[in-house]
Amino acid sequence: MSDRMDCSSDEDDFLVVAATQPGIGQPSRHVPESNVFSHNPVVNRLRYAQDSSTETASNGPGWSCPACGPVHNGVLQGNRVSAAELRRFSQACKFCAVVLQAIIFHHPEGPNASVGAIQDWTEAVIFDSQGGALKVTYTTRSWTDALEPELRLQFHADKAYTEDVAPWAIFLDEHPICQNLFADACWTRVRGWLDSCVAQHTLCPFDQQTDLPTRYVSISTSLHGPPSLRLCETKTGEKGRYAALSHVWAASKASIFKTFKTNLQTRRTQIQYNDMPKTFREAVDICIKLNIASLWIDSICIVQDDTTDWQTEASRMGSYYASAYITIAAHPTERLSTATGQREVDTAVDNGCHLIRANHFSATISGEDSITPVTVFAHKTYNHRQFTQRSLGDGRSAYFKRGWCFQERMLAPRILHLTESEAIFECNSALRCECGGVESVTQPSSSHPGPLKPLLANALRLCQKQPSPSTQDVCARETVLKAYYHLIRDYAEKHLTKSTDLLPALSSIASNLAVVLGDEYHAGIWESDKYTGLQWTSYWGTDFGTNGREDCSRHGVGTYVAPSFSWASRQGGVSSILNGFASLDPEGSEHWEYASVEIKCDRAGLDPFGQLAGGYLKIRTCGIPVVCGDFAGPAQWGQMKLTGDGIRGEGLFQVDAREDVPLVVAGPVVCLELKRAKVTKRWLDEGAWVFRGGRMVYEGGEGEETVSMGAIVVIPADERTWRRVGFVMCSRYLRDWGMQEYVIV
Repeated sequence: MSDRMDCSSDEDDFLVVAATQPGIGQPSRHVPESNVFSHNPVVNRLRYAQDSSTETASNGPGWSCPACGPVHNGVLQGNRVSAAELRRFSQACKFCAVVLQAIIFHHPEGPNASVGAIQDWTEAVIFDSQGGALKVTYTTRSWTDALEPELRLQFHADKAYTEDVAPWAIFLDEHPICQNLFADACWTRVRGWLDSCVAQHTLCPFDQQTDLPTRYVSISTSLHGPPSLRLCETKTGEKGRYAALSHVWAASKASIFKTFKTNLQTRRTQIQYNDMPKTFREAVDICIKLNIASLWIDSICIVQDDTTDWQTEASRMGSYYASAYITIAAHPTERLSTATGQREVDTAVDNGCHLIRANHFSATISGEDSITPVTVFAHKTYNHRQFTQRSLGDGRSAYFKRGWCFQERMLAPRILHLTESEAIFECNSALRCECGGVESVTQPSSSHPGPLKPLLANALRLCQKQPSPSTQDVCARETVLKAYYHLIRDYAEKHLTKSTDLLPALSSIASNLAVVLGDEYHAGIWESDKYTGLQWTSYWGTDFGTNGREDCSRHGVGTYVAPSFSWASRQGGVSSILNGFASLDPEGSEHWEYASVEIKCDRAGLDPFGQLAGGYLKIRTCGIPVVCGDFAGPAQWGQMKLTGDGIRGEGLFQVDAREDVPLVVAGPVVCLELKRAKVTKRWLDEGAWVFRGGRMVYEGGEGEETVSMGAIVVIPADERTWRRVGFVMCSRYLRDWGMQEYVIV
């Protein structure tokens, strides 16, 4: 940012009686229940705003102005003002002055940073009010950006509503967030979430003994000194209750505390608590708090330089998380990169499991009567939308971007998410958070199916009811397939340190679903529904504005992940799979005829759902030569036009990866018909509308017959094989193109 806003001002002296930072473990005071239900905050805001004595324009320093006025008027939608306007209004409005100070305190660049003073609508502050809560967003994104703002704050006051201390006391303190997770007020809430889940949720397993992982960290508490830890080997038939840790390796420093063949025996004897990274230590502390004596951590419990052990244990990881009593999800500390404008993991710090949260803004101010003091708090809030929406630009935290974390989160029955700002509890049936804001994002809509965990949990419950693989239960198969395709749309965007982990990191979910589907699994595509699975398209992010999404790209040179007909052959978003989900028996579909397709994949290890060594698809169909050249919109959308003598008009298709674009332009390109409509159409030849007999008529003969088709777009891989670069839906002329066999690798 260029000009920065200087927040020192002579007029600021009226504002703060005492600015404080709450001490560790100090919660805000709860509002008495009688006060919560006996006052309507919206009505009180309306009455307050109608009081002309609060207007600042004519009466000097006051509590309302054009920037914050709609909040007091009960407007629940966001009221956007530029940062420059907020700075100007704060000179005479006590309410805006408090908001400005809180933004400066919590700004991502640090508590001493200033808020920019750009005189436009790009750098802005958005006021929002819902159910008595004040939420403020600071952003330097444009009005139409889909990118996540730099800062979200929620304000509350520490007093019950009284007319003497308006307006801050209207924002009731229903969701205090302590700085210390183990503070009584905070831990009681967290423990209540867990106990309620165990006792009441039918989709979540009860508190029962389960098979322990192959290895686990045994925890023994000590009255004096740190806990005693060692790596235990599970005995045959041994059962117990354990927790699992889900973490981002770069943030948790896991790479410096791995188990190898050389230190395996030593760790069987003892693991030094103080030698472990902070994330691991605090996970142990949480286990002790929950009276759990066993903890599974991947980097410790898997021998990292033993290929056989890694492949075996990697295939079991899903079951380990699925059987854990609770999974502790340590979200990394992040910072806003000045170079890219994107959020990145701050590898310079290890904040562990965020047992101690960052300081909250706190200021004690005088009320409207200038006598009664009110303490106002402002804390960062988490982006709850990422629990339900797959596409959030740079608004997703690093935890939600990681491939391994996705499977861990989906399969774990209960997860305690520990973030910089608050704790969030997620299970197969519910979402709970400390600030209370997560409830507003959990409802399904046309743009997202709602939380994915309940969707998968319901599918897995159907799998558990199947005594043996069955393809006869159509209802169960449809539920499982739809859940799987929703998961793929989310998972395909995730990041992996090793691209070869793309299929292994999903293998546990796939193996569970295979119980119902009961067929072969080809690089992310089910044999029984292969015609749907082959109709995927890449999603480069065509949302308007800049949304921070990365282009779809091929895996690194020399790295084999999957054959090109699979969505796993490239990195990036996947769309349109569900669009082809018209029938569970596509060969007998009412509307389409399908080409003969055979798929074979060679696995690289022991896991039938894991890493691959090769694969191919054979299709007997007609091949229609086409030409591609122009983009159908901005190049970053990746959508290209497709024309040819056999194509009526032009087709539009999404290129699978950015590396494919020059190859597609250079050609040759062929469309391999995967499906075609059973109903044909005949279009009129070029003609003209003329006036005949007092009316307009079209003169022209009947044209060539056409048929709608869905085709795999391919380019030559070598003299005998082809490589997929896209999928297109278009119309072709019904000519005899000839049938032959094509091999896609």
